[in-house]
Amino acid sequence: MKELFYIIYEDKFLAVINKYAGVVVHGGIGVDQLTLCDAIKVQFPGILKNQSIDCDRIGIVHRLDKDTSGIMIIAKDPKTAENLKKQFKNRKIKKTYLAFAHGLIRPSEDLIYLPVGRKLGNRTKMTTTAGKPAITKYKVIDYFRLNKNEFSYLKVMPKTGRMHQIRVHLKHKGNPIVGDQKYLKGKYKKVTNQLGINRQLLHAYKIIFKHPVSQKIMKFKAPIPQDFKEFKKILVKCSM
Repeated sequence: MKELFYIIYEDKFLAVINKYAGVVVHGGIGVDQLTLCDAIKVQFPGILKNQSIDCDRIGIVHRLDKDTSGIMIIAKDPKTAENLKKQFKNRKIKKTYLAFAHGLIRPSEDLIYLPVGRKLGNRTKMTTTAGKPAITKYKVIDYFRLNKNEFSYLKVMPKTGRMHQIRVHLKHKGNPIVGDQKYLKGKYKKVTNQLGINRQLLHAYKIIFKHPVSQKIMKFKAPIPQDFKEFKKILVKCSM
């Protein structure tokens, strides 16, 4: 089986992994590739003994989009899964993402309060015109240029967990994520295609949560991906 992730941390109750870009978390209509769930069943066979866990989404307590890389928590038993899901629901788990976005984002630090819901007529896309409340905090790390194109490198801390939330919120600001073929349009899409970037440059970098059993505060980071490093190398830093 092709390697779809690697383990950052593991104990009897859970594992923290780094999912690679291009990996689908769980199966569904139109999914004809190996999923993260398939790999989990192989890597953690003991989970299969827990019949109360959904075998199609085994161990999964939260998700990342296919082309978003980074850190995820895998629950090994139903009690751990329930605890972690509750922590997510109550916004007790803190997540930090890294992203490259088009344009120079202003202000350099802010909160975005906009609803996120499925787009009418296209259920694979999300919109800010309607939906459930969603909050995203961001802070620009650096501004860059490449020829006549401008980019922002930022960390993003979603306070809620709506589908495509970060991607849709940044698009609404006019600063879509570099490589995001689903939400890019016009000149930004042309720039992405010229650069040959084939996935959104969004990475789940850091997670903080309370261990369901030991109650210890757990903090983990997923290393910055190679495509992030390579893109940053060709950019020229500009003034904040």
